[in-house]
Amino acid sequence: MAKRIIRGLILSGALLAILPPVSAAPPSPGSQSSWASLNTEQQRILAPLAEHWGTMDGARQKKWLDIAQRYPQLSPIEQARLQERMREWHNLPPEDRVRGREQYQEYKRLPPEKKDEVKAKWERYQQLPEEEKLRLKQKSEAQSAPSDKNMGAKQ
Repeated sequence: MAKRIIRGLILSGALLAILPPVSAAPPSPGSQSSWASLNTEQQRILAPLAEHWGTMDGARQKKWLDIAQRYPQLSPIEQARLQERMREWHNLPPEDRVRGREQYQEYKRLPPEKKDEVKAKWERYQQLPEEEKLRLKQKSEAQSAPSDKNMGAKQ
């Protein structure tokens, strides 16, 4: 569970990191659109979000439409990364996405030196061999799983 939260935080931060800032006007409340109202190019770019599109509020849809507008300027590698991150993000359970957004907001409030520390840890993690990442993931899951002692106490 903690791994999912961290992954959500990382995905949202990574999405924001690879895209230039948006200067568009804020979306108006209730301006939700249907998937069918998107043009063919928008549907192609945002395809990983298709099944969730109708459940998003207008502000979230606007954010994704802004990303779709900037998508052609991204390199092919960045486009592929963005597509994969969209799939990963929207495959997270809704509560994990909410936690990821909250944690990202907390990250944004950190002082610059703390942000640098988090980035450095992430970069070190990224450099680890896959076997070590798997070992750390298993260790994290084992620590977050309820122990047999706690299970017995609840019965």
